Order: sequence, then C-alpha cells, then structure tokens
Amino acid sequence: MSDDATISDLMRLLGELTEDAEFFQGLGKLFSKVRQGDAADAAYSKSLRLDPCDPFTHLYIGNRHYQKDEYEEALESFEYATGLLPDEAVCYWCQANIYERQERLELADKFYERAVEIDPEDRNARRQLRKWKKRRKNLRPAEESPT
Repeated sequence: MSDDATISDLMRLLGELTEDAEFFQGLGKLFSKVRQGDAADAAYSKSLRLDPCDPFTHLYIGNRHYQKDEYEEALESFEYATGLLPDEAVCYWCQANIYERQERLELADKFYERAVEIDPEDRNARRQLRKWKKRRKNLRPAEESPT
C-alpha cells in the first residue's frame, strides 16, 4: 500500500471519528512538519469544510500556498483571515511577506508596520518588522531599479 493510500485511509477514518476543525488544523501542521504537503492540504481542506469561517485555517492554507510560491492564492487566504481577525498582527505580517515576495515594497512597509501597530507586544510582529527594515535598506522600489 502506498503512503498516499495510507494517508487517505487515515484521513477518512479520522473524519469518521471527529468533526473538529481544530483537530484537522493540528493534523495539517503535523503533516507540514514532516513534509507531507498533500496530506497537509487535505487536512486543512477538511478543517475548512468543517468551519469555513475559521480564520486560523485560512492562515494555515495561506502558508501552504506561500510555501508553494502561490502568492496570489496565499494573499487571498491571508486577506480573508484578516477580515475575520482584524486585530491579529499575524494576519498583517503574513500579507507583508507576500508583498515583499511580489516586490510591492510600499505595501510590505505598510503591512509590517500595521502588524506592530495592532499589537506592539507581539514578538513575532516586532521581529518581522525589524528583519524587514534590514532587508529594505538593500532594496529599491521597482520604478527606481536600474535598467
């Protein structure tokens, strides 16, 4: 039996045992950690089906898209999570990461800063902003790039 079949069977059995979206978020995190991307995607999809408005599931799905360089899809998930959790810094620095990858530097600035404004005590937000400022010194907006 292949690993994919085993994971599929496991997901089916677990789905019969629980209808807890957070359980499937945790399972998705576990699969991501052991580099079982397809299984992680399946777990997050199950979590989303169980609770379509869970902001953390949208963040996890956004992170999976980010890991696969699917930036538009990641941004869509992060924006949706932000609509559900407008007072959570993580929603903003996740979007900032996307804007940085897309070389939309002004938006990256705005969203890294916004994350810290929302929660000045959030260590991750402050760390993300500090690292961004170091990277930003070496970048120019696209319109200033030499040709």
